[in-house]
Amino acid sequence: MMSDFVTTIFFLSILGSILSIIVLSINLMIKNKVSKSWQYYIWLIVILRFLIPIFPKINYVKKDLPIQVIPPITSNYKEDTIIDNNGESNTIRDIYIIESKNSYIEKLFDNIWILWSIGFIVSFGLNIYFYIVFMKNIRKNNRQIENQYYLSVLEDCKGDLNIKAKLNLSKNPYISTPMLVGLFNTKVLLLYEEYSKDELGYIYKHELTHYKQWDLIIRWIVNFTVSIHWFNPIIYLVRNEINKVCELSCDEKVIKNLDKDQRKTYGNMLLKIAENKGNTNTTFVSTMYTDKEILKERLSTIMKFQGITKKSLVVPIILCFVISTIAVVSGATFVEPKNENIDAYMDNNIKSNQLFILKDKFSYASIFQSNKYFEIKGNNKIELHLKFNCNNGDIAFYIYNAEPYTYSDSNKIVYKKSGNNVDETIEIHLEDGNYRALFKAKGANDVEYNIFATLL
Repeated sequence: MMSDFVTTIFFLSILGSILSIIVLSINLMIKNKVSKSWQYYIWLIVILRFLIPIFPKINYVKKDLPIQVIPPITSNYKEDTIIDNNGESNTIRDIYIIESKNSYIEKLFDNIWILWSIGFIVSFGLNIYFYIVFMKNIRKNNRQIENQYYLSVLEDCKGDLNIKAKLNLSKNPYISTPMLVGLFNTKVLLLYEEYSKDELGYIYKHELTHYKQWDLIIRWIVNFTVSIHWFNPIIYLVRNEINKVCELSCDEKVIKNLDKDQRKTYGNMLLKIAENKGNTNTTFVSTMYTDKEILKERLSTIMKFQGITKKSLVVPIILCFVISTIAVVSGATFVEPKNENIDAYMDNNIKSNQLFILKDKFSYASIFQSNKYFEIKGNNKIELHLKFNCNNGDIAFYIYNAEPYTYSDSNKIVYKKSGNNVDETIEIHLEDGNYRALFKAKGANDVEYNIFATLL
């Protein structure tokens, strides 16, 4: 169901937001103690939390402990009730649930996927549109560079970074900063300006570092994630942080072997580029310059750079491990172990002639399941009391052959009764074995049911 898909997205958005706040808080404390490259990798973990629905299940009952059960009491009944938007149940609980939902709100939530879809299409569609327009202007104004001096410096820089792929080199009057564009036919674009050999080398190494870090692909992934979570303001903050730390990480790799004077030259080159005015859509491209606020931090970081030592890698590695663990565990659901001590459960739960009782009422449920396991041994005739009704929707009662004990509906159905207004008592014959009694409602309003069975 689409409502389940959107529910998953909302859940991922909450988990991603929590992890984002944690990472932002950590960054404030250790901002200058962790390399920018590692900060970049940490933010990519956050994006994965927003994007990938990893929800591990963790048992919270030790295997050597029996499941505590309470025998059914007619005057204060207990029942296994599971409300599950997946339509299947996978835990055993002795709980009493009263369901009361506002029908209007529930129906609104069931159709909220339409609103989400509109937001996603508009958000990602606009990004694609502006990117296409931008690239059209780039192609229109591109002038391929054939100057051997420019090309030889590019090849030298590619050799220094061990890049063997072919990259096109062009000048373009439409842009305001050197940049790397194109996922498949990647180009390095330069301004219509003259550069010294050092400046040209710095520009090339900066853009080639973007290429080596797969930053163009990462930008597409990040913006796709932003479009998925368009309703969440935190995701826009995350994107800004990723764009900023991406540039800082490239600066860090370019200047790691430069002395102080060379770093100053690199910083002056950034200031020179910042003086240009022009049209630059940085959504899906990597550029030398983004905005003044980030430039201030970049210049400060460049001049304060102290180098990267093996000792300085300990903190970021630990941080990556901790953040990754939080990212995975934050999506965990705690469940009782499946199929453990089922025999003990049934032996304790069936102590009288009453086999089971299912009873409840609620205003609305998109998917509702209430079930009991029971066992037939020797006395094979049972009296089944059925009373259930609803205003609209689908409701039904089933008895499944539960060999082996499982919650799968693929087991053989031995009895079924459906209808919006059922009130009858019948006798049925069952072979020796284990069974599952199940009441199910789907998209039903004003549901009330009272179903029980006794041995004759």
